[in-house]
Amino acid sequence: MKRMQRSALGSLLMTCAGVIPIAATQAQGVTIDPCSLLTKAEVAKLVSSDKVFRTPPEKAELNGGRVSCSFEAGGTGRTIEVILGRWTSPKPLSVPAKSKAVTGIGDGAYSDHDAHGAAVFAKVGSYSLRVGAQNDDETGEKLVDLVIATAKVVAPKLK
Repeated sequence: MKRMQRSALGSLLMTCAGVIPIAATQAQGVTIDPCSLLTKAEVAKLVSSDKVFRTPPEKAELNGGRVSCSFEAGGTGRTIEVILGRWTSPKPLSVPAKSKAVTGIGDGAYSDHDAHGAAVFAKVGSYSLRVGAQNDDETGEKLVDLVIATAKVVAPKLK
């Protein structure tokens, strides 16, 4: 089940990633550990669970050298993933037509969701930020508030 969750979340992130070309998010000089951007206490509050487990960055597994960190909330089925890349494109991030613009996170921030999860995308300082969430028992639409709240905790730490 865990593998299916990560696969579905990855599908959402990759579906929306077409708007942010891999070339725009190369991790040239990404020195921030995405796991350091959220404390277990912050994640516990966001997911309403005191049983939070963290997966260390998987640098070798992401295209373009991007780094990621996942948090799982035991007993809730919720998974949050933070992905960072270095923003190298001269073009600004723009909100796709079917996505919702989000304020208070970064340049061009927007949220998107499908049946399996939700994600927020933004350019924050010199970084591309993606925050995704999934839950077996919730639709992506219901997870939009969670990814927006999570991104609003993470973004100020990147500036």
